[in-house]
Amino acid sequence: MTEVTRIALLGYNPKTDTNLDHYSLFTDEDNVLIKRLLTDTATITDGNPTILTVDHDLNYIPLCLSYYYDEAYDVWALLNNKYNPFSVPPVLGAIDTSSLYIHNYGGNASGHLHVAYDIFYDNMNDTTAPSIVESNAVYKVARPGKSRDSKNPNDYIMHSDLNNFKILKQGTADITIASGGLFSPTTYAHGADINTPVKYLCWVKFPDGKCTLLGDGDAISYDESKGILLAKADTTYLYFYNFGDSIDVSISYIIYGTGKDGTIPINDRIIACADSGINPKTETNPDKFKFHSLYPTLKYDVSDSYSMTVSETTVHTIAHGLGYTPVVIPFVNDIAGVITNGYSLAPYYWGRSTFFSPSNDIAAFVYVDDTYIYLKAYYQANAVGTSKTFNFYYKIFKNNLGI
Repeated sequence: MTEVTRIALLGYNPKTDTNLDHYSLFTDEDNVLIKRLLTDTATITDGNPTILTVDHDLNYIPLCLSYYYDEAYDVWALLNNKYNPFSVPPVLGAIDTSSLYIHNYGGNASGHLHVAYDIFYDNMNDTTAPSIVESNAVYKVARPGKSRDSKNPNDYIMHSDLNNFKILKQGTADITIASGGLFSPTTYAHGADINTPVKYLCWVKFPDGKCTLLGDGDAISYDESKGILLAKADTTYLYFYNFGDSIDVSISYIIYGTGKDGTIPINDRIIACADSGINPKTETNPDKFKFHSLYPTLKYDVSDSYSMTVSETTVHTIAHGLGYTPVVIPFVNDIAGVITNGYSLAPYYWGRSTFFSPSNDIAAFVYVDDTYIYLKAYYQANAVGTSKTFNFYYKIFKNNLGI
């Protein structure tokens, strides 16, 4: 491109720096910033289940991140689906081509469940394009080959009417996660100055060299020698719950909400697009901005899908071509069929084993390294021969996990 906009983070030279992670906006290439369609919180009364339905009507599976407050441990959890044959899961979540669904099965001492969610535009090849109503005055950067008059939010690298994903804090660390179960997690201070609800993404790199997203679902290493880990968070710590042996891992995390007053330094060298009625010169809460140059963002690369019908452990590899380990956010269909046609974040674990039928679990795992994404349909020994269709959606971003 001959006409570009580069906005570097503080401390980096936009004339010479070529690392995308050092920019809040870099339009030399098609580096689309992820734009939010919906965000909200809700309180769901305990039920059997009580279902929250949020319509998005995008006609595809969008990037959706849902969180619930685990009041028993005073932490927030990224919602992955997991099942066991002995009890009803406390909460399930899934998204389809029209709506987000969160099922609250109850069991909370308070009688209700607090949740938070975000849904983003992220289909760059959408033939049934969404349309927005623009403000009278906007700052926008169209994608190569797209018209500046387009009303499709996916046609823009950046648009000031749309709230761009803002990374409030990110980091990496090498840690030892001790064996402690639910009652003695390993903690790591994430360093973010935030309020609740806590919104986070955390990946772990196992000793086998493969990385996977963590949440409230069980995670196992690619070579199946390590795990199981859960990751939850509050305003101070990431919490890692390990049910196996102590394990040395690397972690990479992003915290993108919730913003807090007084956390933006007043600096003359910024480009900021504030919400309507907000003074960008004096506002200090990142939640009051559609875009702020002090904060890095998720930069879109690929959104795609893959389907496999199998009856034993099967792995499909996809070369991503980035030369480093990128941010990958994966989804898989609700294989157990509780939420019809719904897709939930992977890892997804369907525990089916009992005393009379051990080693009968099924799961879906997604891993990434410097070269490939690995889509894994997982069966334990006694589940082999059970034919299931695993439909994966995966979102790749140009952000480097750094592990």
